[in-house]
Amino acid sequence: MNGADREDLKIVIYRLDQQDKFRDELRAEIEHKLAEMRSETKSAHSDTADSLRFIKENLFNPNQGLWAETKKNSAFRSNVTRTFWFVIPASIASVIKLVWDSIRGS
Repeated sequence: MNGADREDLKIVIYRLDQQDKFRDELRAEIEHKLAEMRSETKSAHSDTADSLRFIKENLFNPNQGLWAETKKNSAFRSNVTRTFWFVIPASIASVIKLVWDSIRGS
């Protein structure tokens, strides 16, 4: 091996070492970014879990949730419907009686 070959070999070895350093730096940077992404994902997952828990409690809480409000509304409508079945026929009967009495009385 002559001197020019040795210089070429040194240049090749130097470039390979530089490539190894660059690869290691790139790997460290990628691992750092992956760690950041994992922490952001965990944070987003936690926020989503909290939001779903909030929604679940507000919808299905048996005492104060939307489900309870819907049941109360349904019960109210049922009671009002029953009341109307009594009030409306009674009102119609009263109007008919008033009309009948006014016709008979004249």
